Amino acid sequence: MAFANSHDDKGRTYGIKRLTPTNYLMWVFNVQSILDEEDLWGIVDGSTVKPPTTDTDNLAAYLKKFKKCKRILISTMEEEVQKLIMRLNSPKEIWQRLEEVYRPKSRLRKIQTQREFATVAAKDGEDLQAYVNRVRDLASEVERAGCAAPTDELITLTMLAGLPTEYNYIASLTDTYPDAEFMSHKVENLIVGEFRRRQIQDTGYISQEAASQSGQVLVVKQNASTITKDRKPATNKVKREDRRKCFLCNEKGHIAAVCPLKLTTSGKPKVKTKNPPKKTVSVVTNDKMVILSCIKSQKKPRSSDVL
Repeated sequence: MAFANSHDDKGRTYGIKRLTPTNYLMWVFNVQSILDEEDLWGIVDGSTVKPPTTDTDNLAAYLKKFKKCKRILISTMEEEVQKLIMRLNSPKEIWQRLEEVYRPKSRLRKIQTQREFATVAAKDGEDLQAYVNRVRDLASEVERAGCAAPTDELITLTMLAGLPTEYNYIASLTDTYPDAEFMSHKVENLIVGEFRRRQIQDTGYISQEAASQSGQVLVVKQNASTITKDRKPATNKVKREDRRKCFLCNEKGHIAAVCPLKLTTSGKPKVKTKNPPKKTVSVVTNDKMVILSCIKSQKKPRSSDVL
């Protein structure tokens, strides 16, 4: 499906699907919202009247709107649709021609829209939010065909009648509602909410598109046993345990209470005897100073060790 980009004077772009013989209703919805925002809908419905030729300022503004409105309409159509309105000049004539072709107000059209609205039902695997939107669109189409607009109660009943059989209990539940609370938007929230709950239960999540359509927050199912508390991010600081030093084995990273040295039978850790510091002894021999290094045996120096 091709998209059309309509630019306004401020450089904003409106991306909508081009009009084809099969998407008229959605095209009308999108284009009318653009024309309303640009204050151009009056050119289409005739509420904006062309000023007299003597009023040059207002006439110039009107003609500018006229051309812009026509450009938006033509630029959002496929070529096969443009052939239908090539000989038409005004936006009002273009709009009426498209309405005659794609939404005629004939008896046959009235019968068709009434039948579609009365027999609408949710398709297998269809998102129930999309189903509810389809019911509302068909109700609007009945009115556009020239019939009386369906009441809110009739729209609500139609929503419930077309639900899958596993949602029949919702109809029983709404049967207890007072008349003042039996409204389409409340029943819609009930239907869509139950559909989303089942979707989470079956698949574990709601798609982002479905969540945005229903105005719900994206939910991810998690097992309670896998949920852990947020922890502070790791830092480059050395842990306190890594700075400690054991006085038994002189190794870093632990303390004596958890030293890997085997414990004695009394339960007390074996004490590792530290090597005694080397001592420097001065011996005077023949008026010479001899430096001896005494090791831990503490033996007296021998004559052969004298330098």
